[in-house]
Amino acid sequence: RYKFKEFADTYPASKNAEECRYMGAYCYYLDSPKSSLDQVNTYKAIDALQLFINLYPKSDRATQAAQYIANLRNKLEVKAFDNAKLYYTLGGYDISNYKSAVVALKNAQIEFPDIKYAEEMDLLIVKAQYMFAKNSYAVRQEDRFNEAIGYYNEFAEAHPTSKYMKEAIALKDGSEAGIIAAKKMIAEDTAEYQRQLALMKRGEKVPDTTSNKVEIIKTQK
Repeated sequence: RYKFKEFADTYPASKNAEECRYMGAYCYYLDSPKSSLDQVNTYKAIDALQLFINLYPKSDRATQAAQYIANLRNKLEVKAFDNAKLYYTLGGYDISNYKSAVVALKNAQIEFPDIKYAEEMDLLIVKAQYMFAKNSYAVRQEDRFNEAIGYYNEFAEAHPTSKYMKEAIALKDGSEAGIIAAKKMIAEDTAEYQRQLALMKRGEKVPDTTSNKVEIIKTQK
């Protein structure tokens, strides 16, 4: 591929420049690895093929070059979606990965606005944010569940007849219930903390029943 590119760059007016430019780009295309691997060569192939189309828009090979670009972009879309799904899977080990999944999905949709997995990705955004909220400390849950509800609203607007609507609604309902439960837990823990604080101020012995939840109120409010 280097020799093809070198010839096309050195002798752009040559009758063989078009063929060499195409073959150089095609070599990059052949070097593009499967979606699970690093995609540096895929991006290089897209750039090389697009340059060929720009230089020779009326070429007989332009249509084929455009098809190659479409194939490569599809591979990148698969890669982006798979990466986001991996973050979601890893959320069970570290909840910050759920948030990373949301960010990865949003970024993928910006990079590939016409991605064919948009519906599944939008649902996964709701799921990932819901799981992030569900596994957070109570004092963080209200805001995070509200984000999940916001993502549900985006999903419902974009995909009103989605086959995943029932699941999406369940996540929205779960988020609303989670907000109620979090508020109740915080109120109960705050009351318990205040009760124990009052006992200490009066010099009375405080029962050794302080929960982790009370400590959370003290340290994170």
